[in-house]
Amino acid sequence: MTSANPASVSGFTQEELIAHLKRTRAQLGATLDAVEEKVNVPKRLDKAATRLKGKLRIMRQENPVALAAIVAGAIAVVGLITYAGYRSITRR
Repeated sequence: MTSANPASVSGFTQEELIAHLKRTRAQLGATLDAVEEKVNVPKRLDKAATRLKGKLRIMRQENPVALAAIVAGAIAVVGLITYAGYRSITRR
């Protein structure tokens, strides 16, 4: 049985292996960060809510009438859905 030189595994020097491991660890860390960003629903919802608040704040300053119309429309839609649900339950 021959003894292999641990400094030259697969034809790489120890420095090359260390550099490769560091790059691989960095790539793995970036991949895990990206996966965590996608699957962390509360964090994503928080970011979306922050973006929406910013957009609403800008709209309130630039066009308050349009914002009021959007809010009134949303209230009307919720009211109609609630009424339709109530009617479907009471008609049974």
